[in-house]
Amino acid sequence: MLRILSTFFIIAWFCLSSAFAPENAIAQDDRMRQINSRMPAPLQIDAERVEAAGIRRIDGRHCAFYTDIRDDPLVDELPGVFDAAVSQWCDYFDIPLASTDGWKVSGFIMQDNERFRQAGLFPADLPQFPTGYNRGHEFWVYKQQGDYYTRHLVIHEGTHAFMQWFLGGSGSPFFSEGMAELLALHSWDGTNLVLESRPRGPEDAAYWGRPKVFRKYRETGEFPGLVEVFATPPISFQDVENYAWSWAACRFLSRHPLSVAEFEVAKTRCGIDPTEFNVRLELGLSENLPVLERDWMLYLYEQDYGYEISRGVPVPAAELTPAEVENASDEVDLACRIKSDTGWQVTTLELAEGQTIQIEASGRFVVGNSEDGPWISEANGITIDYYRGHPLGILLAGTLSNDGSIAGLIDGEAIGIGGSYTATSAGRLCLRINDSPARMDDNEGELVVLVKSGG
Repeated sequence: MLRILSTFFIIAWFCLSSAFAPENAIAQDDRMRQINSRMPAPLQIDAERVEAAGIRRIDGRHCAFYTDIRDDPLVDELPGVFDAAVSQWCDYFDIPLASTDGWKVSGFIMQDNERFRQAGLFPADLPQFPTGYNRGHEFWVYKQQGDYYTRHLVIHEGTHAFMQWFLGGSGSPFFSEGMAELLALHSWDGTNLVLESRPRGPEDAAYWGRPKVFRKYRETGEFPGLVEVFATPPISFQDVENYAWSWAACRFLSRHPLSVAEFEVAKTRCGIDPTEFNVRLELGLSENLPVLERDWMLYLYEQDYGYEISRGVPVPAAELTPAEVENASDEVDLACRIKSDTGWQVTTLELAEGQTIQIEASGRFVVGNSEDGPWISEANGITIDYYRGHPLGILLAGTLSNDGSIAGLIDGEAIGIGGSYTATSAGRLCLRINDSPARMDDNEGELVVLVKSGG
């Protein structure tokens, strides 16, 4: 029996040793060159020196992790997280999964970078970085205060690596960082990974904190324009705020109905010159750029955890003829249905600056849910909760200015079941239910709104 066991361990040792034998390393290098011959040479790693520095190696199919962290389930599960991300990167960028066979990078998860210097795993030519850095064959991540954010950074840097290897580059700086942030937002239950998730609150993305940036800038109203974000230079990413703008821009472009097609094309241009990348992107969006810039500003003003762009983009109101509305008089200038699960709804009614109209609303709708059941509201809203200083669900009116300004839509004026509204500028009347586009998923129903001239 002892002889059998001894034989088993010898065979096991031989198989393990073979996995790291020089000929296998050469084959691995050859396969990596086949995938992308333009990538620089990998860091040479001395296994004995690594072990002497107190750094352990944890292998996955597509990433070998090196870490000075012990007895931490977070680190032990990172190979599985990374491998699960690879198939989703392939789906997102339309890369055949089979083309990733043999692709493997190194990830360094650090508490003390001095250990990694001693082990030869932290080259002197690395730039200073506060959280993570990617260099093609390798990436470095400092362990963060929260498990979520450490995983987020691993996926972020892994996204950079994947794009460089399989797309030939990662576009311009804003696109590179925005895509890495977009895909790194994830959910993970210990077994299943979902990239590009939509966190509903800070508990879903602990220590990520990008919505704090938007709240800070809302106080001043000094948001960058969309094209301004495109032009963000690489050096600006020393400031975390530019990660927030770039993530927001990529999410916005990938979801807005006027930009989603061009965004898909942009994903295929990652290997071209960064300046040319931005030129082509702006050209592809040029026909719709004024509307996109307008909607971008509205998006930033309401940006929060859970924000859904499809619910925040202004859409045409569903208008009715007076004959379709019960008890509507001939004096009605406009009749329409206003949905409870959508933001601003733009009517065809043109208003002059200073013009006053009368608005009446009827109907009931669901504006949220709790353990006790749905919250039923009428046009006056409910005071169980408030949004932007008004009762949740109250009918709001605003003006979409003819000059493209969103000033008349930032907050809107509370109307309720009936009241007067005076246009703040020349433009079209807009109406909405007062609720955040981040919380409209469970809204149901609509109001019928009648508009008459006169003060």
